[in-house]
Amino acid sequence: MVETQVQADQDSLEEAISRINHALSDFDYEIRKTFDQSTGNPVWAIVNTTSDSLTQLATIHTPSEIAYFRTLLTAIFDTSNSIHEEVFAVKSTDASNLSSAQGVGMTKTAAEAAMHNFIREGWLKKSRNGFITITERGLLELKEYLMEMFNDMDEEGGGRVDKLRTCHACQEIITKVSLSPRNMTVLLSV
Repeated sequence: MVETQVQADQDSLEEAISRINHALSDFDYEIRKTFDQSTGNPVWAIVNTTSDSLTQLATIHTPSEIAYFRTLLTAIFDTSNSIHEEVFAVKSTDASNLSSAQGVGMTKTAAEAAMHNFIREGWLKKSRNGFITITERGLLELKEYLMEMFNDMDEEGGGRVDKLRTCHACQEIITKVSLSPRNMTVLLSV
């Protein structure tokens, strides 16, 4: 009986979200769901589905901070990974040093303040060991950007180079892999 009630509640929730998303679509917003890649708990977010010059002007961050954030994403999804090891993280000390990367133009102190703000706002998180990773919010809101930036055609061989992996079940970006204790299948994780 309890399992039936939980399924009915889940169905009602998904139906309600579908109706809300239909109304939000007129404003280029959508409620999206993913799972915390460490705990497996669901994470919901309202996401802007349009990225144009007007929405880019609506940010509270300076152009230098946005350039720094993009440089951090490159370090997390490209620079720190190789064919032999996929880390999807950058050491906080290395992240601070990215302040001098081409196109960023920030002092190390300003970069550290920006990184702290990105963490406080829920875009990034810092582990106890000092590694910076993207959060589920970041993965939800930036999925299209990340897929476009880090999965592309190999210029030399003409084949596809997918630096980002996605879960076969839910199609979300995977940044950490763990096994489901229930059925031993691969789940999302950071």
